[in-house]
Amino acid sequence: SGMGVDKAFVYFFNDKDEPSLHAASGLTRNYEPKPAYHAVAWMLDRLRNYRFHRIVKASAEEGYVYEFESANPDEPRVLAVWRATGEGPVALPEAGGYTKAERMPLAAGGGEAVDLKADAARISVGGRPVLVWRGGK
Repeated sequence: SGMGVDKAFVYFFNDKDEPSLHAASGLTRNYEPKPAYHAVAWMLDRLRNYRFHRIVKASAEEGYVYEFESANPDEPRVLAVWRATGEGPVALPEAGGYTKAERMPLAAGGGEAVDLKADAARISVGGRPVLVWRGGK
């Protein structure tokens, strides 16, 4: 999102894990979902009506926070928060107004709810992004 790419495509859906170019790069193996399938499905579902708005923070040491917004001003903003390496707290751009948070799943069943207080100023994350909803009506 932060690279100025307007649209990206996953072009290799299934693989058979056989020796060849892109041998194991499918979202499914023998049409059985792999962890990447669940991650992509979750992101598409949660951010379907949202567009990248801005990079709030981009630091290997302090974590990453990207903000997404809907064309509908009544919808909440969504923050994608993660760390490229390790786990630890990442500061949120503003304390308060958070309604829910979900960690990216790697298996069927949707995102894992993350305990987040409405007035939180930080959230503990790792390599799997956490989406945090803020504001809205």
